[in-house]
Amino acid sequence: MQPIVIDKMSRFCLVVLALVMAFATFACFYLSLSQLKGAGFALPLPGVISAILAVTVLAVLADFRNRIVAIFQEIQRAPHLFEAALALGIAIRIAWWWLTLPEMQVSDGDSYLRLANMLYAGRDYELLGHAFWPPGTPLIYAAFLFILGQHGWIALPVNLLSFVVCAISVRAIVARLGMAPSIAGLSVAMLAIWPGLFFAAGQVSKESLLLSLLSGGFALLLLRSSWWSIASGMLCGLAALTQPALLFLPLLFGLASMATEFTSRQKLCRLFAIVLGMAVVIAPWTYRNYRIFGEFVPISTNFGLTLHATNQPAMVRPLEDVGEFIMPQDPEQPFKDDLASSRWHAAEAIRFIKENPGDFFSLVARRLTVVMGDDSDSAFRSLRSTRKSSTMGYAIAKALSNFYWLILSAMLCVFCWNFRDSESLRRAAPLIFLAGLTTLYLMGVYGITEGSGRHHMGWAWIYAVLLTFALRRSTQTTAIAAQSAVDEFPHLAEENWLRG
Repeated sequence: MQPIVIDKMSRFCLVVLALVMAFATFACFYLSLSQLKGAGFALPLPGVISAILAVTVLAVLADFRNRIVAIFQEIQRAPHLFEAALALGIAIRIAWWWLTLPEMQVSDGDSYLRLANMLYAGRDYELLGHAFWPPGTPLIYAAFLFILGQHGWIALPVNLLSFVVCAISVRAIVARLGMAPSIAGLSVAMLAIWPGLFFAAGQVSKESLLLSLLSGGFALLLLRSSWWSIASGMLCGLAALTQPALLFLPLLFGLASMATEFTSRQKLCRLFAIVLGMAVVIAPWTYRNYRIFGEFVPISTNFGLTLHATNQPAMVRPLEDVGEFIMPQDPEQPFKDDLASSRWHAAEAIRFIKENPGDFFSLVARRLTVVMGDDSDSAFRSLRSTRKSSTMGYAIAKALSNFYWLILSAMLCVFCWNFRDSESLRRAAPLIFLAGLTTLYLMGVYGITEGSGRHHMGWAWIYAVLLTFALRRSTQTTAIAAQSAVDEFPHLAEENWLRG
């Protein structure tokens, strides 16, 4: 790909990312106002108020950008920042796990842990059907059960290792793209104190696993040797087994690799290697499903139920009344297997979409608002669902999670414009490509199906690295501007020195 094409595509992805993050800022306020309505504090015109608040926050960040950059610059100068951030992240997760003992799994996490114990005990993989639950998370936890044994604290070491692998991967990505080492340290620091990430320390969470699988896969893809791309593909395959929506991950990684300095032949080889590695991991499970159903089922059969649960007449009500989804009713005649159930539910959902396009687009808008405006799913699962905290305690944790996401998304919207020169654009192009395209992909997939704030958790690392590099560029831009002023008006610099 020609450099001029890379620059144009990078700028396009930056515009897309800035607009999406501006929408995320708006969505944070809109969801908060919607929840106030559910508590009896209804405000008129919540959309207008949310837009005004979002514009105000973005304007304030833009006005104080130099002060913000100075603060982050001081943090980047700290010695051994990466090691300190890594230790801080581990300590925070252990502390939160200890505060919320005992480990208690709910919803999907409970099902995944039950399946992991089935695999560990050598029993058949069957819960709500033969292939309803994707096997990635149970397989990983079964491996830990094999190594550590069955314990009530099994989620903690899995999540700690995932964080450490993500941190090491971020450091490798930063080094491979020729960025300053301090960027890796500050990025890991952002991930270390990210509430939506460390609140899940004691939870069996596929999103926590994706944090390491996705960052690790991308780090391996950027290595000089093309053979590592096979390992990258294998991690992509494990990520797809964990979250089937990531089946098209090689396409996203392949497009991101187009912005690297590799030759066209090397890029094609890497794309082929990713697909090959992914196929090696997924093929045994697909073959297992074929033997059971006699048909091609790549990973799981839960798509139809998920689509129907989120696209049905019962969902066309205010968000505070229905939540993310409502389980639809099955017909009186039982299904032959979970594949037949999935097809029936998918057909019902498609029928609803065709007959009610207006309601469908309204539901899509609602789901996009939740996906980009909420980051409190981990707080909900670790505190509210387990009833480990009071209503006030959960409200504080939820507010903390969403406030952190609000500030981070608003800063991304403001500071991503620092990539104006060709050098910074080309250096960060792989990250910019991947961040922009992935965000659109997530919004496209989860706008149609289940909308939840946890779906962007697995990509938290790329937002952190991109924001940190943007802040770094702002620091350099400010320094260059100051030096230009000194060169143009040397007498002012001399007067300031004498006054000092």
